[in-house]
Amino acid sequence: MPLDQLLAALERAARSTAERLVADARAEAERLTTAADENIARRRAGTIEARTRTQRAALEQVLSDARLSARREILDARESLLARLFDAAIAALPKAIDLPSYRDALSRRVSAALECIEATDRAVIRASQSLAEPLQALIAGHDNVSIEPNENVGSGFRLATVDGVIEVDDTLESRLRIERPQLAREALRRLGLAP
Repeated sequence: MPLDQLLAALERAARSTAERLVADARAEAERLTTAADENIARRRAGTIEARTRTQRAALEQVLSDARLSARREILDARESLLARLFDAAIAALPKAIDLPSYRDALSRRVSAALECIEATDRAVIRASQSLAEPLQALIAGHDNVSIEPNENVGSGFRLATVDGVIEVDDTLESRLRIERPQLAREALRRLGLAP
């Protein structure tokens, strides 16, 4: 084979090999580019998803905090309202012991208090001066019990044994304090503010 033909054949073979190598390189570059694009897309989606989760969690925390704060404000407002109601009720109690309904129930209340002590126990009933006379009449026949006027007792009376073992607090303030939870629920219900 003449040299010209050999060189032409080698040139064709080299060109063919070069074209195949370029085509293979292009295919590999295309495959790598596609893989890189898919990887970038996956990472981008993962990053967006992570940021979305973080933002959603932050938003839920803000909403939760806002709900708690609102509940706290509502509870504080209710408690403030109840405090004003009960302060007004407590302020009215000294006048309540002069009402006929209180005086009518006084005999029963004193009898119940006296049942808490033995006939041999020495006891003192402390009450405001305005109740001293009615109480004196109610303890007639109970020589072991005396009346001691005391303006610091509150609205009502307190019976206590001299040895301090037994004390019966029958003041309206004490009864109001005991009934406060039920009265508070009823007041809120009537005001349309019950939870």
